Amino acid sequence: MKTFTIPKIKEKIVKNLVLVKIVLFLIIFSFEAFLLKLLIDTGQSKDSVFNYIYVHPLIGGPDLEMILFYFVIIFVTISFTKIINLKYKDTRGNYLFLLGHVIFYSLFFFYTLYLDRITDKSLMERNLIFFNMSWYGSAFIFVMMLLLFLFTFRDLKGLFLIFHKKIIISGILAVIYLKVSDFLEPYFNYVAMLSVRIALYSLKFFYNTLRIIPWKEAVIVHFSGKSVQIWRACSGALGFIFFIFFFLLYYSINLKRLNKMRAMFVFVLGFFIFFFMDIFRNFVFVFTWIVKTNLGIQLFHSNLRPIYYMLIILLVIFLFKDWLIKDKKHH
Repeated sequence: MKTFTIPKIKEKIVKNLVLVKIVLFLIIFSFEAFLLKLLIDTGQSKDSVFNYIYVHPLIGGPDLEMILFYFVIIFVTISFTKIINLKYKDTRGNYLFLLGHVIFYSLFFFYTLYLDRITDKSLMERNLIFFNMSWYGSAFIFVMMLLLFLFTFRDLKGLFLIFHKKIIISGILAVIYLKVSDFLEPYFNYVAMLSVRIALYSLKFFYNTLRIIPWKEAVIVHFSGKSVQIWRACSGALGFIFFIFFFLLYYSINLKRLNKMRAMFVFVLGFFIFFFMDIFRNFVFVFTWIVKTNLGIQLFHSNLRPIYYMLIILLVIFLFKDWLIKDKKHH
């Protein structure tokens, strides 16, 4: 049985420093985006300037955000072996960049709150370019400040020279994945809505006054004088597509090392694990809506979904990764 001591953990961190820094960047960025989306719900603030520039931007919006998220996941996946074997001499980050990150994120945070409260259409139309460029520009600055705290300019240049091909491939795959997932989403909506319905009917065991009404492409939930519509777009269909995409990517990278029959078994088993964990997610989110209405709605619209899905996929890989490898006698 493996034992972990403080010196061993430190040794592991130093040995895998690039990976640790990338994961740390992803954790901080995801948490900051989650915190912002808990307060700013694009599903509720439909008439605000923020919702308009986020959903109908000049340079990106939700698609850009998801491309960046999947880009990092894909890059780490296809570069994992090279990253952990990379000889990297740690250079201390400049704490001025950390301070700059905190300041710019705070400004970005309150600027977003301000834009969310502006509903003047004429003001929005007159200053649309300014609002777009200032919001996305400030987002870019606070993200770069974090990146430059973790990695120096020299680090970034060196890492780019080492990984530039995989960076380009990751970017292309992220864009392709987004377009393919948009095409496949309607076919997976049925699976995702089944997950929602199972979660809702499970909740009825605890709240028998909960009313569930299927309606068009949504399910309407009534409870204690309030109601909410859970649309297919919020149900988690993209999570199932990402599960399949990630496993195909992981399998294709490790094809020579994997036992193919076991890989097929883990894929099917993993899909069912993913399905039941999605039921649990819907159960928790709707339960949260029952207890605290606004928070429940915001959880459905937050970036907690892709983070949660990624954690489930990593859990499945972690549980079966050794068993998936071919037995030595097959080599």
